[in-house]
Amino acid sequence: MVPAAPCVADRQGEHYHRAPWSDMTTTWTTHISGIPETAPGVGVVAALIRLMALPARGQPAPALSEEGRCPGLSLGSVHEIVVLVIESWVINDDSPVPVSSAGAVEALRSRIDRGQLETWLTSSSGRLLAFVTNAERAMVVLLEGEGDPGEHAVTPGTAGSSDGFVLSNGQDDEYPDEDTVPIREAFRLVEHIVDTGSWPADARWVVDR
Repeated sequence: MVPAAPCVADRQGEHYHRAPWSDMTTTWTTHISGIPETAPGVGVVAALIRLMALPARGQPAPALSEEGRCPGLSLGSVHEIVVLVIESWVINDDSPVPVSSAGAVEALRSRIDRGQLETWLTSSSGRLLAFVTNAERAMVVLLEGEGDPGEHAVTPGTAGSSDGFVLSNGQDDEYPDEDTVPIREAFRLVEHIVDTGSWPADARWVVDR
């Protein structure tokens, strides 16, 4: 008889561990802990993990049979859980310390006061957030990574254009007002993206891919 190694061990608290067996040689470790209040504020990305033959919470973890399988569990059954992954953001040419959502907006305000109108943030997952402003309106672009055309915030139906969007290399750009948003709205978008990892539900944005 194979020693009584559980298929699912340590089901108490916030951590779930899956021990390997003959059909699944990889050990899965899933952390579903809450984000501490002191965490540097950081978007939360939901990932869907599909685990086969995972007993329901509270169900005793069965021992392996002689065949190395979990008795009473079908390997064809699928259970889904949502895993929260912390995604931190840093300002590219600033401190390497991750910023909170409020801290990101505060940093943008300070940079604008110093005449730095272009800001890039990079997340721990490799995503990029671009912010270019003329102090009245701003272009906000979210990219999945280097080379991605991304998606940007818009103000549909707005006529005209504005200049004064000075890039870090000194180039002075002019953008259609429809492709930018008022500065206060831009701050709100950045704060929400850094905090949650996505656009606000009521935001207007278009995909450029």
